[in-house]
Amino acid sequence: MTDIVLLNELKKYIEAKTQNIILDVRPLENEHPIGYEPSEEEKQQNNKTMLRRALEVHLMGLPNKEKEKNYVPYILAQFLEGDDTQTAGEEPDSTSKIRLIVCTYSDNDSKGAYDVLNILSTLRIALLKERWVGEQFALKMPLEYMVYPNDWVTPPYFAGEMILTFEKPIITQEVDYGY
Repeated sequence: MTDIVLLNELKKYIEAKTQNIILDVRPLENEHPIGYEPSEEEKQQNNKTMLRRALEVHLMGLPNKEKEKNYVPYILAQFLEGDDTQTAGEEPDSTSKIRLIVCTYSDNDSKGAYDVLNILSTLRIALLKERWVGEQFALKMPLEYMVYPNDWVTPPYFAGEMILTFEKPIITQEVDYGY
């Protein structure tokens, strides 16, 4: 359950830190981007209307993989792995590794990659300053991030990722089996 709490707290954190970053949304075609109801003027201009909006944050996967492009721009927070260890004579350690995938849209290759870097940098600075997400989850170094090169993605879509490791509350044994 702790990893679910971590993902939910991280979603709230990301939304708060990126709420003022407004990004391009692909031009309207037959389907409208998720979360938008175009005005009558936009409907008349049809597929050349450029919309802008804040990022959406999704956990583990997008709601509809077939309409993936309709969610751009977004951040996808995915649980990768957890680790609970205890070395003899030392305190137990419990961590979770999370991947953030950032996806943006732009007709300008330079701007698209720049937007990804802007989002990653905004989150990086906030996390390094605060070191906590919620009241229970402490950022553990290293913090890794990258903007995917153009041969990994297909412009006008751009992406990057950040790998985060968080220390989480230790779950202690409650039953004494008398060993």
